[in-house]
Formats: sequence, C-alpha cells, structure tokens
Amino acid sequence: MNSKDCLTEQDLTLHYYGELNDSRARHLADCQRCTERLTALTAELARLPNPDCRPDALAGVRMA
Repeated sequence: MNSKDCLTEQDLTLHYYGELNDSRARHLADCQRCTERLTALTAELARLPNPDCRPDALAGVRMA
C-alpha cells in the first residue's frame, strides 16, 4: 500500500482503543506495514503498568 495512505501513529492508537472509524480501519486488512506497526504498538502498550483506578473514599472530603 502507498505510504501516504498508511495510518498515522494517532490512527493506530485510536484503533488499539477501538475508536478508529471503519473506513480507516479497513486499511489494516490490506497493508502489511500498518499491521506490523499496530502489532508493535500493541506490544508497547501492553508493557505499560496498569494504574490503580479505585476511587479514594476520602478524596471528596479533602476537596470539600
């Protein structure tokens, strides 16, 4: 596929989170380069630590 049609890093990130529009996502089926880049991005994002997202019960009291 022509590199001008390839997905940007932002597009790949949106695809990872399931937010890329369908017309751009279809490009991945035909482009080996973008598929490889998405695989690399997925591996990088998988290595990031998962933050503790539990709410702090006292946060509201401290803010008030």
